[in-house]
Amino acid sequence: MYLTQGLHRAAQQTPNRPTTIFRDRVFTFAEQRDRVARLAGGLRALGVRDGDRVAMLALNSDRYSEYYLMGVDRRAFGR
Repeated sequence: MYLTQGLHRAAQQTPNRPTTIFRDRVFTFAEQRDRVARLAGGLRALGVRDGDRVAMLALNSDRYSEYYLMGVDRRAFGR
């Protein structure tokens, strides 16, 4: 099982359940899945392809989990 399969399954089974809460921001499983997909789409639009390496510099926040999940999601780059 890939790490992000849990996110995709949770987004199907309990899409409106909160997955991350950071200060005043609350994201559901469905919202996080969609945000991860949009991040991957943005990188693809910039020319990033499967197998490329991408560096990330980010503060510790709820957004970090999205960056991480995007990087390991096998669906993000057609794997």
